[in-house]
Amino acid sequence: MASQTLLPQISLSATEQKIRDLLVDYAAAKDAQTGSVPTVLRVSGGWVRDKVLGNESNDLDIAISNLSGEEFARGLMAYIGGNMDKYAGVVKKVTSIHTIASNPEKSKHLETCTTKLYDLDIDFVNLRSEEYTDQSRIPVIKFGTPEEDALRRDATLNALFYNLQTRQVEDYTGKGLTDLYQGVLRTPLQPFQTFLDDPLRVLRLIRFASRFNFVIESETLHAMTSPEIKVALSQKISRERIGVEVEKILQSQNAGYGLKLITYTGLFELIFSMGPFEEAVRAYNPDLTELLRESTISSSEQTSYTVELLPVFAQYIHSQNQQNSPVGKVFTSLSQERKMQKLFWLLTVAQPLQSLVLVTNPKKRGTLAVELLIKEGVKLGNKDAEPVAKIITLQPTLNKFIETFTKSHETVTRSDVGLMIRSYGEWWPLALTFNAFFEFLIHASTIVQLTPFNGACPRDPLDTSVVTDSNTQALGALAQEALTKYNALYQYIQEQQLGDAYNWKHVVDGKVLSKTLELKPGPWMKAVNDEIMKWQLDHPGEGKDECIEYIKTVIHKFV
Repeated sequence: MASQTLLPQISLSATEQKIRDLLVDYAAAKDAQTGSVPTVLRVSGGWVRDKVLGNESNDLDIAISNLSGEEFARGLMAYIGGNMDKYAGVVKKVTSIHTIASNPEKSKHLETCTTKLYDLDIDFVNLRSEEYTDQSRIPVIKFGTPEEDALRRDATLNALFYNLQTRQVEDYTGKGLTDLYQGVLRTPLQPFQTFLDDPLRVLRLIRFASRFNFVIESETLHAMTSPEIKVALSQKISRERIGVEVEKILQSQNAGYGLKLITYTGLFELIFSMGPFEEAVRAYNPDLTELLRESTISSSEQTSYTVELLPVFAQYIHSQNQQNSPVGKVFTSLSQERKMQKLFWLLTVAQPLQSLVLVTNPKKRGTLAVELLIKEGVKLGNKDAEPVAKIITLQPTLNKFIETFTKSHETVTRSDVGLMIRSYGEWWPLALTFNAFFEFLIHASTIVQLTPFNGACPRDPLDTSVVTDSNTQALGALAQEALTKYNALYQYIQEQQLGDAYNWKHVVDGKVLSKTLELKPGPWMKAVNDEIMKWQLDHPGEGKDECIEYIKTVIHKFV
């Protein structure tokens, strides 16, 4: 074990101290009753890493030296139940434990027992070792020593323990603390075999690199680029588990760095694909094979340029004191709201697919390729797929609208703008802001040189090194042109009080209209409702009676 001289002290919160005291008390009572070898309790993994970095964490995983997680948790519940005078309020229900079975088919090799203590989720599991054979991708799980448990983990800085009895940090790899202080990600054991055993570790390291802006050690990074690892990831790991890691990368502090690492390791095409529908897409859309290949290449290149040019656009907004301009405000929110940031990167990746529709079952209607990529490739939900698909498929219409609006505001009516907002729903600010940046990106990508990326050097997400003396003026002009266009539209929307138009109710509802016009409900109502909304938008300040009178003059067009 590594020397303890550099090991830090961890400061526990009041709740963590209560949990620590309870667990240590129970372990001591159990050992005294059974006369067994002393039970050693250690907090493992991310909690220790975050605490050493000075961050709070609710990710409490307790590793037990001589019992399974379920055995310890059930004994703990019995102990609390027998000492309710001392531990009242620790748990809402004394039997409230849940065992999560191992699932080797999805590379989930570990049985875990979870419960709540003082309203914090706690996972219990035994110290373990994992042994893989050439004949099987499923490891043999055994009780292990602290060192064996540490060495099987994805990174040295995630292999640290906090011993609850001694209150000391333990570094059994001998490199964990040094790597943590220096910002280095490396595997405890030989990296190629580590990733081959569990290829999800590749994405986990990319996630940690993008979250903490850490460097991946060179041998570890080289192993991550191996074609065998890519095959193992596609065959051994479920799309759902891949999607969880990718979503966290897209919402990390330096998502662009994470996407660069995904590209560098050759995983971009595997991850941002049609997932389980890849074969069906090729079989039922043979005439689109080349287009899909070109879209994938374009997506990767566009993402790389966005990583370089996003900070340039942001820096220009800041340098011109336009943070409080409409586009500036939304753009700034991308770095503050993780949901918005994730959608922005999904838009960047999926935009080359545009309105492409793919058949995955000849007996069913086709599906937008954008939706397949997000829902099946990355396994995200409809809350992500719907706004991204909407913004991308409506982009050509928005481009034409912006062109018309920019040439002459007078030719665009209030209803034109209101209906455009309604077509996007609540996501219209993101749509306009993404389009503003995309206009800048298309032109700016022709005058910048992509920085060679060797994968080992993380860059600050605000790095603007692609700006040079020869292109700074041109980039500034392109950014200002895009900002001027879209800020003008935003300003019009604000002046006309149309920002919430997507939520407006029709001033006359269908039942009233049908009764007033003495007409039976039918297909005509949708077209008339559309006409009502258009009238509403063009006649602010007028109400139900005026609208009905107007509809009486045009109803013959719809019935």
